[in-house]
Amino acid sequence: MDLKLAGKVAIVTGGGQGMGKAYCLGFAEEGAYVVVADINAETAQQTAAEIRAKGGKSLPIKVDISKWGDVSNMFNKALSEFGHIDILVNNAGVRGMAKIEDFPEELLERDINVNLKGAFYCTKAVARHMKERRYGKIIYQSSSTAVRGHEAGGSAYAAAKAGMLGLMRSMAKELGSFNINVNAVVPSVFNTPLIANLPEERKEINRKQSVFGRLGEPEDMVGIVLLLASDRASYITGQSILVDGGQRPT
Repeated sequence: MDLKLAGKVAIVTGGGQGMGKAYCLGFAEEGAYVVVADINAETAQQTAAEIRAKGGKSLPIKVDISKWGDVSNMFNKALSEFGHIDILVNNAGVRGMAKIEDFPEELLERDINVNLKGAFYCTKAVARHMKERRYGKIIYQSSSTAVRGHEAGGSAYAAAKAGMLGLMRSMAKELGSFNINVNAVVPSVFNTPLIANLPEERKEINRKQSVFGRLGEPEDMVGIVLLLASDRASYITGQSILVDGGQRPT
């Protein structure tokens, strides 16, 4: 199926590694122009270089999405480079891990500021432009913990990702009349840098919960994100799509 993404411009936050990098490479393979936005300038440059080496167009931008000034600057740079923005993938995320009684304030603020406020800021940055063009695709990357909770000390992460789903549904209603589709993907535990410090026994539990007997890989998420970013999904909005390998209780 041709998703007709050639020439579209996509901003992917957290595009330097993990799922974000997989999304950037996937968009580029479909002919889209990719803005690789990441707080790590080096990984953003590396992802953009991979895209360019394959003949694609890409712009790496260092950005801290928890800061409005950074986000506004990112949007302006992307608009100056490509002339328009069609797609926003709110992928960047962090996760602090601590039991509730020991949860430090700085970790709570980081989880909320990056995972929720950052997605809010990025949406705010593109909304006016997309409304004026009467076209846009906004995708939020939430987490299955937003629905199921997090039993291993990730309460702030789960709360922020649940807030993201509320933001997504609100934006779907607010922006729908401007022909802007807004959806969320909701992955379970995937093999990305975000779980680098997760205990091995916890990873093994998640492997067993999947009907496939393995953790998800970043490439497993690419297809659904590209579909939601395309006009093939033009009548889908306000949806949270669970991608968890048929996760089941152990």
